Amino acid sequence: KSLYHIAIRCWDASQSSDDDETTALMSARAIRYMKQADELYASSKDAISDIHANILYELAIFYNNGRNDRETAIKYAEASFEIFTKLPFNEYNLSSCTNIMDALDSYYCGDEMRDCEKAIRYNEQMVEICRNADIDWYIYALTRTGHNYFKIGNYNKALEYYMLAYENNDNPNGGDAEFLLKIAETYKNLGDSKSEEKYRKMYEDALANEMPIDEDYYIPTSYMSISDFLTVAVDDDEVELLYNSSFRPIKGT
Repeated sequence: KSLYHIAIRCWDASQSSDDDETTALMSARAIRYMKQADELYASSKDAISDIHANILYELAIFYNNGRNDRETAIKYAEASFEIFTKLPFNEYNLSSCTNIMDALDSYYCGDEMRDCEKAIRYNEQMVEICRNADIDWYIYALTRTGHNYFKIGNYNKALEYYMLAYENNDNPNGGDAEFLLKIAETYKNLGDSKSEEKYRKMYEDALANEMPIDEDYYIPTSYMSISDFLTVAVDDDEVELLYNSSFRPIKGT
C-alpha cells in the first residue's frame, strides 16, 4: 500500500504544480510507483482485491490525464473493471464501475464507433451487476445499453432496454418523459407509426406533469450522462457529484 499512497501523493503534486517540468516529473513518478504496486499485487494473494482494482483505476486516470494516452488508459480501466466485478459490491465499487463503464462506452461506442458490440457487452454486464444492487445505476445501465443498440440499428433490442428502464423507473421526480421519447423514436425506426404516436402523446403528457427541478427535488439520474453535473438529495444534506469525464468522481459538500 505504501507504493500506492506514494504514487497518489506524486500525482497530486503534479496536478497542483504550475511548473511544467515539475508536473511532468511528478506525473512520471506517479506512474512508475503505481505500476510497481500493480506488479506486486498482480502476483500476490490480493490480486483480486479492492486495493488492486483501485491501483489499476488510478493508472487509467494517470495515463488518460497525465500522458493523454487513452489506449493505455482503457487497458487499465478494463483490467480494473474486471476485478471490481468479482468483488462484493458497495456504493464505492458501483460508482467506480459505472464511471469506468462510461469511459469504456465512450471509447468503444462514441463518435469513432470503435467496437459498439464490446461497449454493449460491458453495459449488459453492468445491467446484471446493478439489477439487485442499486435501482438508479440499474436504470442508467439499461438506458446506456438501449442507446448503443439504437446506434447500431438494432431497434428491437433498443426498445427492450428502453422499456425496462421506463418500467423500473421509480424516481420521485419522474424522468419518464425521456424514456417515452426514446421509445417513440425507436418505434418510428421500426416503422410502427401507431405505437410511435401513442408514446409521443405519453411523452407530451409526462413532460407537462414533471415536477420542476429545484432545491426540494433531485435531478433524475436515470437518463443523464455521468459527465453531467448532478445534485443529489441525500436525507437533509446535499451532496454534489461532479464527474470530470476522466474516470475519477470529484466529491464535495
